[in-house]
Amino acid sequence: MSASLILGELLLETRPPSVSSPRRLFEALAQYQLSPSCSLPNELLSHIFFLASHDYENDYDAVITPVWISHVCSHWRQVALLTGTLWTNLTLAFPVSRPQLSKAITWLIRSQKHPIDILFDFRDPSWDWEEESHTFRWQDMEAILRLFLPHVQRWHRFELLTDTWAPIFTFLWYTRKVESAPILESLSLSRCNAYFASKQESFHPIKLKEPIPLFGGLPLEKLREVSLTGVHVEWSSSKLCDLTSLNFKYQASDVMPTLDEFIATLSTCANLEQLSIIGWGPQFPAEPS
Repeated sequence: MSASLILGELLLETRPPSVSSPRRLFEALAQYQLSPSCSLPNELLSHIFFLASHDYENDYDAVITPVWISHVCSHWRQVALLTGTLWTNLTLAFPVSRPQLSKAITWLIRSQKHPIDILFDFRDPSWDWEEESHTFRWQDMEAILRLFLPHVQRWHRFELLTDTWAPIFTFLWYTRKVESAPILESLSLSRCNAYFASKQESFHPIKLKEPIPLFGGLPLEKLREVSLTGVHVEWSSSKLCDLTSLNFKYQASDVMPTLDEFIATLSTCANLEQLSIIGWGPQFPAEPS
């Protein structure tokens, strides 16, 4: 069943989705006395939970730790469910399943109004490299964006990895109408296909080549880190300003910014600390014949 159909069913359900019990944690914690923690003020316990859940570099650990914490005992669960900062790391990965979407809905609710970090990894290791055959379609991306876009004012970090262009195009298309993303600090969009950086290769699919301004040209005042891997935008209208990190990777040569557009972008990033170009650089003016 596609992500769009699964999500449609989940949004019709009235009972809040739940998460499964982590048996391994129960077995480990059975060796310890948990009762002393019950004497801690809830505010302190909540802060300890926050520190524990945000002390990971691995995205999976950051997502699963709040679940472990909330299944230790009834008191911990009560505190954890009221601690919105525990539930601010959201991930979806291919193949997108009903449990994943159910968990995402739960995390969006539990995170309350706190900033959220989002990772979408829709790469298929068994993909046959044919653009049209990929089972993660633009319709699936559309359904997922309809779930997450109402929370765009809470987006803090956003990363999207795909094999094909259609999900990227869908992201650019739907976010072009966003009116505000006031706390977005980091944005990474990756079409993971280095083939397009090969010599004499041009962008395809041709029908989706037309560039779209990043977030419709909306000024993103907090944005400091941008990474575009195999992803092009309408360079002159996109507000890539005040960045500290900017990455261009594995772009097709015919969709890279012109030299003038590239210089204009850099001129608005006075505090740029990292500039990475892998593959093609900016397009230079054609030499007169």
